[in-house]
Amino acid sequence: MKLQVKLLLCFTLTSVVLPLIAYLSVLNPKIRHAVKFIDESHHEVLSEYRLQEKLQTIDRVLQEIEIDAFALGEKQRQDQEQARTQRARATGELYSTLAAFKEECSTFKQVQATQWKSLSALENLDVPDDSENRERDLLAKIAETLPSLETNIASYMDLTTRSPDAASKLLEHILDVQLRQQLLPSIATAQDATERRMDKETQKIESIRDEAYKQTAVVVAISLLVSLLLAVVISHSVAKPIGKLREAALAIGEGDLDAKVDIGARGELGDLATAFNRMGTDLRKHVAERLQAQGALEQSNEKLTSSLRELHARTSESTLIGEMAKMLQSCVSLEEAGQVIVRALQRGLPGTSGALFLFSASRNLVEETAAWGESPPREQVFAPDDCWALRRGNPYGVLDAQIGMFCLHLGQETVPYVCIPLSAQGETLGVLHLRTDQGNKMLLERTQDGTPSRVQQLAVTFAEQAALALANLKLRDTLKHQSIRDALTGLFNRRYMEEALEAELGRSLRKGRSLSIFMLDLDHFKKFNDTFGHEAGDVMLREFAYDMQKRMRGEDIVCRYGGEEFVVILVETEVETAQHRAAQLLESARHLNVRQRGQSLGGITLSIGIASFPHHGSSVDALLRAADHALYQAKEAGRNRFIVADPAEQEKNSMAASGNQA
Repeated sequence: MKLQVKLLLCFTLTSVVLPLIAYLSVLNPKIRHAVKFIDESHHEVLSEYRLQEKLQTIDRVLQEIEIDAFALGEKQRQDQEQARTQRARATGELYSTLAAFKEECSTFKQVQATQWKSLSALENLDVPDDSENRERDLLAKIAETLPSLETNIASYMDLTTRSPDAASKLLEHILDVQLRQQLLPSIATAQDATERRMDKETQKIESIRDEAYKQTAVVVAISLLVSLLLAVVISHSVAKPIGKLREAALAIGEGDLDAKVDIGARGELGDLATAFNRMGTDLRKHVAERLQAQGALEQSNEKLTSSLRELHARTSESTLIGEMAKMLQSCVSLEEAGQVIVRALQRGLPGTSGALFLFSASRNLVEETAAWGESPPREQVFAPDDCWALRRGNPYGVLDAQIGMFCLHLGQETVPYVCIPLSAQGETLGVLHLRTDQGNKMLLERTQDGTPSRVQQLAVTFAEQAALALANLKLRDTLKHQSIRDALTGLFNRRYMEEALEAELGRSLRKGRSLSIFMLDLDHFKKFNDTFGHEAGDVMLREFAYDMQKRMRGEDIVCRYGGEEFVVILVETEVETAQHRAAQLLESARHLNVRQRGQSLGGITLSIGIASFPHHGSSVDALLRAADHALYQAKEAGRNRFIVADPAEQEKNSMAASGNQA
């Protein structure tokens, strides 16, 4: 329902109902008094009828009592008992009827007083004066006769038991006169007068009521007209501005924050419109500030999300690099380390291809150790100068062939790539070559501030960690080599020989295989040093060790025992085979031609002692003693020969050694 309709109904009810109620209750009480007078007149008539009825009942009961009194003297004893019962009932009815008559008289008096009071409130109503006088005379006669009537009835009731004849006379000459000639005619006369008066008064009261209804209709019509006028005025001055306020509020609710109210009115509605417009302005400002804050919050959220993603990525990368570093610490060779590095790069840099290149031992070439991806580089070996990264000592990449210069080791390939040198502990170990699959250039892209991309930074981090691990591995290999190798000849040293011989003896014992050893010495090597010098002696030892190592099998272990003495462990070799190989070694030594600074150092001869497991002993010490004793015998026999240890002699030496220990 619209506001205008609501206001119209409200003011209509206010302008019509309230004046009508006021008119009915204050201005026009005639209707109320008229209706009340008619109602009280009906009560008066009814009261008169009831008075008449009670008097007739008293007369009837008195007659019945007289009859019962007469019957008491005439009837038999049992009939007299019934007559007494009837007389008692009639007596009770008489007194109750008399009490009711007295009460009805009191009620009639009150109704009459109220009726004449209501009648006096009505205007233009002419009522005969004798009506009120007759009613007052009736009340006075009843008041005068009633005590005498009560006394006579009591006397009558007393005489009926003692002297029925006297009672009959009292009833006939006194009570009948009071009832039938005085009270009943007076009540009948008053009743007829009241009915005639009511007919006349009712006609006049109805005319008064009709006139009051007409006046009420006029009041209602005037009130309705006034309310319509008020509604029109209020609709124009109140409903229309409020409607504009409603439209503006709805517009703002739908999102139009520029909506304003212009009602052109002063007073409270004008103040309300001004406050509403000010609220809209503040709301626009607040929304603008909120949108700005929301935008800043979204930017901060995006930055935070990006930072979290980057942090998560860096955490994953750090974890991967840490795992790679742990795996590299467990590697025992550069080849194995290369595979670990390649697998880590495949996980950390998906969608890339490349290879890991390391310097050769001579450092004149760079060789591929491991490769991965869909399109690894074709060249597997190249010179260090063919790579710009190795030349410059910094990462080098080419994004466009027309701008940058490609490394020579790429050959005819013109794909975008980056080479990262592997440098650690002041030494360049190799280079890491990376390229993205399907020509993706993300490795070479840079950020807005010119720094390398995160992918390239990650690749550099991988390269740094890999270089450090490779340098440590190389250092470990060097230290290990120095701990088990002879510095001059490159052969295994005495400590490694004892450990290796112990291990090979255990393996031969488990497998049930033979094992032989040579203990050999260069003949007259002190004289050789005195003749050619110690430098020439070192050259001779180095060349002899190289020649001997070359003639041995891969599983044989060649060691420098000390000075010019050497030990060779022949794995899974019978003593007969060992003798044959000793003869070959003697022959090669005689024909060894070593030159120093253009001067020939001549050939050398060897003395070799041979011992074999299990013939000559089952422990490292036993075999070494047997071989050493055989070597001593070879020297005693004239050198340049080999001698196999004697088992009997070895047993005697073992017993002597046991005795010494005891």
